[in-house]
Amino acid sequence: MNSQQDSYRNDIKEFIINIKPSVKELIDDGDNNLIEDLELDSVELMLLLVEIENRYGINFEDEALLIESLTTIDKLADFIKELTTIDFE
Repeated sequence: MNSQQDSYRNDIKEFIINIKPSVKELIDDGDNNLIEDLELDSVELMLLLVEIENRYGINFEDEALLIESLTTIDKLADFIKELTTIDFE
């Protein structure tokens, strides 16, 4: 994982803790499952996505929001990287 992804990962952790402070001690790495380990509900997941959209100036398209992209902090960081990468070729 590169430094940009580390930054995304740290931001995601911060957003999650702001949304649900009780999980602060549970977040140990990027493999935490957002639903199973951290027990984020649908409203908390939506708040997380809104925070990410606001921070990075991106919009999640409905068809792009697959549960596979939202299972862990690392997968969400990868998803953000994909959405913020501009291909200049």
